[in-house]
Amino acid sequence: MKKALLSLCLLWFPFGISGQVLEVIPSNPTTTSSVTIYYNATMGNAELIGYSGAVYAHTGLITGESQNGNDWKHVVGDWGTADARVLMERVGEDLYQISYNIAEFYEVDTGQESVLQLAFVFRNEDGSLVGRSSNGTDIFYPINLSSSGD
Repeated sequence: MKKALLSLCLLWFPFGISGQVLEVIPSNPTTTSSVTIYYNATMGNAELIGYSGAVYAHTGLITGESQNGNDWKHVVGDWGTADARVLMERVGEDLYQISYNIAEFYEVDTGQESVLQLAFVFRNEDGSLVGRSSNGTDIFYPINLSSSGD
């Protein structure tokens, strides 16, 4: 019963008290985890707040092969296009979600490459509006490097 109530609360209030631009469920994913990513357009730079059109994730990975935080690997999403692979589902006013398995979605060989972080920005179809962190940088989420975090 408690687990069902918690799931229901997360569905209705995925950002709870924390008020974060990005929420990842489960909160401690590994590269083999299936995740649900929630984007709160009222947070961060709030560029997509009140936007009524389709919102897309533009996402990739920071891996052991990345030279820095701008060197995204395994990028998913064609900028400026209506790319169904990264279309976010509207789950509330200014709240969006997308679900996927990390290794499959990013087509990463987990035995060959270490994944350190998920990387995101969120955009309207043509990319003229871009949701980022409050200081205007890309949004990053850490990956649990142990295999027991699934």
